[in-house]
Amino acid sequence: MSTISEDDLKTWNSYITTLYSQPENHFQPKKARNEEPGILDLHGMTVQSAFNKTRTFIERHFDVGSKIVTIVTGKSGKIAEEFPHWLNNLTCISEYEALMDSRGQSGAYIIRLKRSR
Repeated sequence: MSTISEDDLKTWNSYITTLYSQPENHFQPKKARNEEPGILDLHGMTVQSAFNKTRTFIERHFDVGSKIVTIVTGKSGKIAEEFPHWLNNLTCISEYEALMDSRGQSGAYIIRLKRSR
């Protein structure tokens, strides 16, 4: 086990002090203009509107070069039941994986997109 030198400790403490003295919004990640977050929540939608929103969302992220998006389907209902079939019919998807909770139920998917051309 190695120890931290006094100079390293002073440098680290100075860094932390400077970090916490900055306004909080200084540390917010910057988003590209007009870029929507890579998460879509389908709760409260009809099956048809959820399908259309999913297709549009994935295609838009594919076009801008996103690599991964997350879609929340909910754990039960018609949307959650049909959702994997929707993904199988979209050509811009490389692979997808269901996110499981502690009880082994899926309520969301991580979707990896192919490279846009």
